[in-house]
Amino acid sequence: MKNYTIISGTGRAGTTLLVRILMKAGIDTGFDPDAAIDPVAHAGLEMDLRNKPDCRLVKSPWIAAYIDEVIADNDIKIDHAIICMRNLNDAAESRRRVQRAQNTDQHVAGGLWGISDPAEQEAYLAEMFHRLLFTLSENGVPMTFLHFPRFANDVDYFVENIQPIFPDVSIEDLRSAYHSTVAPELINDFSKTRPPATAMYSKSAAAEAAARAHREKLEAELATLTKLVSDQHAELALLAAQTSQITLLSQALDRRDLQNSTLSRDVAAAWARIAELDHLVADLQAGKQASETALRTLQSELQAGTQALGAANQQLHALFASHSWRLTRPLRVVRRAVARLRRSLTAILSLPETATDVFGNKLSGGQAAERTGASGIGGLPGLQNLAASDVQRIAATFDRAFYLATYPDIASSGFDPLQHYMSFGWKEGRNPTPSFSTSFYLETSPDVRAADINPFVHWVLFGSQEHRPTMPALAAGERQADAGRVAQPSATEGPETSGRSSVTGAIRKAASRARRALGEFYEKIIVDHEPPVAIKTVEDFKKTDVSYEQRIINENWTFDTKPRDENTGNEIAPDNMFVYKYLLLERKLSAYKGMDYWDFIRHVVNSRDYTRILSVGSGPCAVEMEIAEKFTKPYVIDCLDLNEKQIQDATRRAQQRGMNLRPVVADLNEIVFEEKYDLVIICAALHHFVELEAVLERLHGALNDTGMFVTYEPVMRNGMYLFRATRVFLGLLFLLLPARLRINHQDYPGEKRVDRYYNEYDRSGWTFESIRSGEIPGLLPKYFKTIHFGRGMTFLRRVSDSIYGCNYRMERRRDRLIVNVLCGLDRFMRATRLLRPEGLFYIGSRRDRPKPI
Repeated sequence: MKNYTIISGTGRAGTTLLVRILMKAGIDTGFDPDAAIDPVAHAGLEMDLRNKPDCRLVKSPWIAAYIDEVIADNDIKIDHAIICMRNLNDAAESRRRVQRAQNTDQHVAGGLWGISDPAEQEAYLAEMFHRLLFTLSENGVPMTFLHFPRFANDVDYFVENIQPIFPDVSIEDLRSAYHSTVAPELINDFSKTRPPATAMYSKSAAAEAAARAHREKLEAELATLTKLVSDQHAELALLAAQTSQITLLSQALDRRDLQNSTLSRDVAAAWARIAELDHLVADLQAGKQASETALRTLQSELQAGTQALGAANQQLHALFASHSWRLTRPLRVVRRAVARLRRSLTAILSLPETATDVFGNKLSGGQAAERTGASGIGGLPGLQNLAASDVQRIAATFDRAFYLATYPDIASSGFDPLQHYMSFGWKEGRNPTPSFSTSFYLETSPDVRAADINPFVHWVLFGSQEHRPTMPALAAGERQADAGRVAQPSATEGPETSGRSSVTGAIRKAASRARRALGEFYEKIIVDHEPPVAIKTVEDFKKTDVSYEQRIINENWTFDTKPRDENTGNEIAPDNMFVYKYLLLERKLSAYKGMDYWDFIRHVVNSRDYTRILSVGSGPCAVEMEIAEKFTKPYVIDCLDLNEKQIQDATRRAQQRGMNLRPVVADLNEIVFEEKYDLVIICAALHHFVELEAVLERLHGALNDTGMFVTYEPVMRNGMYLFRATRVFLGLLFLLLPARLRINHQDYPGEKRVDRYYNEYDRSGWTFESIRSGEIPGLLPKYFKTIHFGRGMTFLRRVSDSIYGCNYRMERRRDRLIVNVLCGLDRFMRATRLLRPEGLFYIGSRRDRPKPI
């Protein structure tokens, strides 16, 4: 239950003055002590008690009309009623004066109440006053009566009656608040101007004669006036004819203006189409140049490989044609035979009594020796059924000392390091040599991972020949120290075989790498990326995997789960100074007469006496509060959003900070605006709407005759895809950036994956993110008369936002240098119009209004 002290009475009896005095004395009335009141009626500071306001004292002159509802509400208790009383005729005359001053028949503050005939005001006030006092007395509510204007002229009378009601307020505070508030010159005494009610006049003969003379004089003057009126009628008839001609001329001018407007729109559409074609041509030229560059690179690599192959063939031909080679051939044959014989005998001597293959078949001594190897380790997991030479290569490449030094638990256990790695270590992610990472090899070789093959065994036998990378720090194509050792020709191989295979393999690998790189560049960069479904209306979502209703749920969930500052509502993001630098640069370059979005709105509000603002998609109202804290003139901002909890919490925080923000919970696709606004603003929310045409038409209708529409929006391609020329530019740029600056912090939760190219996909597939953002620049001029079209940055958002921007550390000189170079490149691309902007600061007015000064 809430307890209140109320102020009421006949009305026009000093209730507003009483509230202002008590506010300055420190009593909570729900208003700021400097709150504005009506300049004509000197009225205001009223609340409806049925809304249960969070304050102690409530002023309500109209409470008599709904006092029964208040008494019946169990959540409301009136502790005391202060009744301000005034002469009934004076109270009624005060309302008639205010109504005449406003020169309107509509209801105004302090004007006529409850009647249409001014002469009936006293009767209505008496009826309402009786209803109020009767109901309060019937329910035992304590009442204190204050005479007006006496309490406005006698401070002792005022303090004597008010102080007992508020014992926690000192007499000194009451007197101080009284003297600083009361203005006697504002009190009207209508009794001095009201004629006596019982005036009596006698009629004599002389008076009757004088009356007749006066009547005759009036009749003569009436005849003169009649003639004048007749003359004026003739002049009015002439004026009407002239007005008709002017009307016809005005209609003709309106038709001409309509034709001019249609032609202007056609011309604008034509220029827009020309610009679109120019961009398309530029994209195609850029793609062609990139393809030609890649082709020239491949041709150069192929020519270098061909030359190397020719030189190697010449050397081989000279070697094979030499006398020494032909003379030593028998010796080489004998050496290979002796080596094979020695390995076979050693294997036979070390065989168990019986040996089987992987199918359980018994093997002969020679077969078992060949499969297990002479070293005695051929039976380890991953080495069964391998030739002895392969087993020896694996054992020779394995670094026992490194394994024991890196994993002390293996050294202390007495396990043979190679036996442990082959049985358990590779499954635990342990590394066999300093230059081989088991986990990295499995991650970069999905075919090995899918086949559940020991990665080290695969690399020694196959991966080293294919030049697969073994460590994150080793770029594709780099040779490793171990690879050189393993890839040397064995003792059984002749120079003919080893020389030819190494040169031919190098050429094939270089060509294979070039083909893969070119194919990847073509697929990621040259091939255009289109949204899977063209979204224009809500019905189009039926063609997608995620429905319109589910996307609303996803959007609210995504928005609600972001951490935010409790006071401002701003999103708490990881440390990213690069994005701040980008935002400041874009706001500066897209500004209107040196004013960005925020400064322009402040300029408009502070140059008017009063401004009504509609903010669309306000969310946490962070932008609205940032702008409003520098307003110096009266205003109101209606903050519209579909998320009821968030908009209610945000406007409540703003009101606690003294900002006049009001929540409006509605769907912009359905709401009808009954009021008109001086400003309609929308910051980074328009790109979430699907039916843009209907939304823009509705926002245009919300503007008054001189109103303006202001927006600051990302306008990248639909679905947040890249424009084709921007994709080519970013593709080349990513090939130059260090890997640490290409770590993706957003798209792979729980990972820190390095992107070779910008990770481009349809970001509108789960929510409404940038669902039709690319169409915004073309639609705005169709619905508003353009005042300013501020182009933003081109590609800088892509490398500075939450995906990659956190990689840059401004305390590093190298990173600061890279950031400055990227900013300079973007400014160049923007100035030369080589790339299309992905940001827009737009100001427009109603289509039928001239450009404001």
